[in-house]
Amino acid sequence: MDDYLVVLLTPVFVAFLVVGQYAAAIGFGVDIWTLPPGKIVASIKAFYVDEMLYLAVLALVKLTMLFLYLRVFAPQAPPTTGVTRRYRKHYRMFRAAVLVIAAFVALPSLVFLFLDAFQCRPIDTVWTQWTSTERPTQPGASPPHSHSCLSVRTLAYVAASFGLAQDTAILLVPWPMLVDLRLGLESSTLPPGSSVKAARSAMVTATAMFSLGVFVLTTSCIRLHFLVHFSEASINPTWDNTDSLIWSGLEVSVSVIVLSLPTVRLLSQRAWRSWRDRQDWG
Repeated sequence: MDDYLVVLLTPVFVAFLVVGQYAAAIGFGVDIWTLPPGKIVASIKAFYVDEMLYLAVLALVKLTMLFLYLRVFAPQAPPTTGVTRRYRKHYRMFRAAVLVIAAFVALPSLVFLFLDAFQCRPIDTVWTQWTSTERPTQPGASPPHSHSCLSVRTLAYVAASFGLAQDTAILLVPWPMLVDLRLGLESSTLPPGSSVKAARSAMVTATAMFSLGVFVLTTSCIRLHFLVHFSEASINPTWDNTDSLIWSGLEVSVSVIVLSLPTVRLLSQRAWRSWRDRQDWG
């Protein structure tokens, strides 16, 4: 399942990077009054699209990581000892917890995607409201004109808070399984061969993912700090929202790196064995 999600993730992540770089190249990072109207509209449109791609990429990364956990920690040894039987019992509980977290990731992400896509009515108000001194009304108020918008700052705060909770759950959920693997290795009750190798591989992979996962969580917290300065009705959006754009890109990119660690580790091992074999033959 994680392989299929990676196939889906790849084009979305590439689109996120391309649109983000396009937004930075044509408008973000400079004051709005230094730009022609056409570039202002194009940059705000790109930012709007990138917001949705950001939510989609993070959701796919988290779901992929959760299903990767299920594959990495899947029981390898037959249930012939007390340790392996206990491991299988714990794996069933772990699997249930992973599926609950996956639902906790998927359902809010769909809601936030929908709210972000339809944050204004009509939708083109997102990139045209900067032309007017009259700002869209807040939710619940009677709009003086024919357009209205959600509070994008509030939406960003709620989405970021959910994201922090999801990241924390994803970081913590594999640790009981790591403890079981360590106990199995220390007790020497695992049968020799592939089961021991798989247990050690799972421990190394999960520990590396956890180490960078902490960095992802830190990046999310820093991004949340910059959301304090996020302005939904700014007179200078191409400058005021630049930090949010930068840290969103960094958070997503590091998340994809964390997800790629198991594959990078396998490729590195194969490259090392290939180089060592050539040295031996040389």
